[in-house]
Amino acid sequence: MVASFDHRVEIVDDLPVLIQPFESYGELVWLVRRDEMTDRLCEQVNHYLTFWAHSGLSAQGWYDTGSVTQLTDAAGSAIEWIRIEFVGADKLPAGTLAEPRREGDGFVWRILRGEMTEDLRKIVETLLARYLQTGALHQEWGEPDAP
Repeated sequence: MVASFDHRVEIVDDLPVLIQPFESYGELVWLVRRDEMTDRLCEQVNHYLTFWAHSGLSAQGWYDTGSVTQLTDAAGSAIEWIRIEFVGADKLPAGTLAEPRREGDGFVWRILRGEMTEDLRKIVETLLARYLQTGALHQEWGEPDAP
C-alpha cells in the first residue's frame, strides 16, 4: 500500500467524458469536465482529499489479487457503500459546500445543491463503489465518526 499519495480533483476544459480518473503509483487525480462541478466545490473537496492523503488517513490500495482489504473505520466496521447527496445550505455548516461523513454502515458526501451536476454525481458514485469494492483506496480514521 502507498502510505502517502497525491489525491485531488482537477477541472479541465476539453475532457470528452464527464470524469476521468487518472491513477498511477502514488497518485489519484479525478479529471472533471468544466461545468460539471464548480471551482469552489473542487477547492473544498481537494481540501479534504489532500488532508487525508498527506496525514496518512487515506492511502492508495494497490493490493495484490486475492488480498483486497475492505474499507473500514477506526472501530473496524466495514464501509458497505458510498453515496453523494445534494442538500440545502441549512444541512451544512455555514460556508461549507461539501461535508463528508460516516452514516451507519456507509459514507456520505453531502454536497450543496447546484455545485455539481446530477450526471456527475451518478458517475462518481459508481466510481467510488468500484474503489470501495476493489480496495483501491484505504482509509484509517482515528474515530468511528471521522472525518
